[in-house]
Amino acid sequence: MRQELMTICLLIVVTVACACTTDTHIDEDKQYCKYNTRRKLKVGESRIYYRRCLECSCTTDGLICCGYGSNSDDLEQREGYEIRKRRRCKYEYVPITPPPQSLVGSTLITPSDDILTGK
Repeated sequence: MRQELMTICLLIVVTVACACTTDTHIDEDKQYCKYNTRRKLKVGESRIYYRRCLECSCTTDGLICCGYGSNSDDLEQREGYEIRKRRRCKYEYVPITPPPQSLVGSTLITPSDDILTGK
C-alpha cells in the first residue's frame, strides 16, 4: 500500500513537471502578458498596432503568459531586432495538489477536503 502511494505521488510530480518546459533563468528583455489578451506594439515613431498573445507558457503563480521580447511598455523594433513570441516558462511552477482520491490512514480525502483537517 505504501509503495503504491509513493508511485502515485511520483507519477503526479513527473506529470506536473512535464506540463511545461521550465527555465529558471529570468529573461530581463522579455515582456510577459496574459494569454489571449491584446498588447499594444509600437514600431518606430508612428506605426502602432495590436497583437494577440497566443503562444504561451506558465509562471510561478500558474498564469498562462507569453513574451514579446522587450521590457518596455512600448515595444519598439530596433534595427536588426525582430519582435517575436517565444514559448518559455519564466520560472519553474509546480502546483501542490493532492491526488483526486487518496487514502491517508483510514480517512478518504477528496480535493475539496482540507488537507490538514480532512474535512
